[in-house]
Amino acid sequence: MAAFALGFLGNARAVEPLISLLDESSSLVKTRSIMSLGRLGNARAVKPLIALLSSEDIKTAAVLALGDLGDQRAVPHLSNLLTTEEMFSSIRIFSTESIGKIGGEEAILLLLSLLEDKDELVVLESAKALGEMDESRAIEPLESAIERVRDSWVKSKLEEILAGLKK
Repeated sequence: MAAFALGFLGNARAVEPLISLLDESSSLVKTRSIMSLGRLGNARAVKPLIALLSSEDIKTAAVLALGDLGDQRAVPHLSNLLTTEEMFSSIRIFSTESIGKIGGEEAILLLLSLLEDKDELVVLESAKALGEMDESRAIEPLESAIERVRDSWVKSKLEEILAGLKK
């Protein structure tokens, strides 16, 4: 519990103890450790968190923490989660969100390609990230996405993002 408290308070001394807690059998302990590591923003946590992306019980927490860390090394690993067989899965949406938080050219190119995804929520999450980056290369693909999407709420959100990019 002391490691969680140090992590919550932003104390860098908690990084190593929190990383060691990732080996615990309890999903709750691991999840809390992952969340604390993401909050701390220390690059030492990137590799251990990437290793957890194959653990179904804590994958979502690891994806979100990697986004919080903002380290480019995570992008290819998060990208791999986008190819999941399970279309319309929340892990695809969270991975897209984390890729957007990380940013950088590799992330931008990936996000631009996701504007053509079949999952309209992935398209929306990509558009939000590109809009926050003020990425003008998203204008044309976003216009195409608006024509394709069926959900009126998603379409309206995409139109808002597009309007922001055109200012």
